[in-house]
Amino acid sequence: METHEQLKRKINDLEEEVKLYKRFIEHIPFPFSYVDHEIGKMLKKENDISTPIVERIKKNERQKPIIQWKMNLQKDYPFEQVEQFLAPIFDLVSHHIVFVDANGIITLCNLQAANDIGVNRDEIIGKHIRELLNIPDEQIMTLKTLRTKQPLYNCEVLDRYYGIINTRILYNEDGSIKRVISMFQSLNQMKEAEKLAIAGRIAAGIAHEIRNPLTTVRGYLQFLKEQLPEHIVTLIEQLLIPELDRANDIITDFLNVAKPNEMKIEWIGINEFIQNDLDLLL
Repeated sequence: METHEQLKRKINDLEEEVKLYKRFIEHIPFPFSYVDHEIGKMLKKENDISTPIVERIKKNERQKPIIQWKMNLQKDYPFEQVEQFLAPIFDLVSHHIVFVDANGIITLCNLQAANDIGVNRDEIIGKHIRELLNIPDEQIMTLKTLRTKQPLYNCEVLDRYYGIINTRILYNEDGSIKRVISMFQSLNQMKEAEKLAIAGRIAAGIAHEIRNPLTTVRGYLQFLKEQLPEHIVTLIEQLLIPELDRANDIITDFLNVAKPNEMKIEWIGINEFIQNDLDLLL
């Protein structure tokens, strides 16, 4: 049998334990609900009420407990921790992603932006965005969004960072700007690729025009062989025509590189491929 003092101490411990759980729940910054069917109770916390609410429900020992989170990342969770969570994900994106606060200070910068611009990502965090881009403030579209409080949609940038930029604004509860998020898609590589494609088409056209007179010269040489002395015929057959053919082969190879033929996809037997093709390589 427990003594009166032991019972009293146990009751105090239980009361303190309940108080601990209650205070812990009060400090949880977001609403949630927890339903325990075996006990027949539901615990929930609302947005504007710090004290948790306990309600009775119908018991059902077969049904598992249910917990539902009603988390608002912007309102209920410190946004700095959200940025830390998003940073390694944004590092996998090939576009430039930069977050700035209401003063234009960088709070997040993905690796693609840092590498393309040539800065140390860890050192640029906490500095003004002008130190990242090194262009006048009036040309920085992220700062334009800060000034006008208007997001940009597929806005073309025509400075040395040629591309398309989109910006979005996150607000605090009081209406002030929490973050401006900017995503920049660089088109410099596409522009260079387009230049190379144009140069390739021009070169292919020139090569084609060169091949036409070579074919004409080769044809006339073959036609004139019967009317020329034997030593000239030997020169034509052993030197001139082979050299023309070699030049024509070089032009053909160049045209194949400049304008590759379309690939045709077809089914093959895997066993035949391993035995007849792959086996030769191994």
